[in-house]
Amino acid sequence: MYKLSRTFEPIKTSMLVDYEKGRALELDEICGAVLKRSKMINVAVPYTEVVHALLEHELKKRVI
Repeated sequence: MYKLSRTFEPIKTSMLVDYEKGRALELDEICGAVLKRSKMINVAVPYTEVVHALLEHELKKRVI
């Protein structure tokens, strides 16, 4: 699968496309769901926490 995926053209995630087009992001539906579930089952998800915080910060700058 790795060998096959190396032949694909570069793609953008749907969240990046939404951001570039100024649309609302599914931040709470994606990252927020992981954060909520991780707290329920007591599992650390530090990378998701950082990504969520950085995206929230970026979105606040957009509104101002």
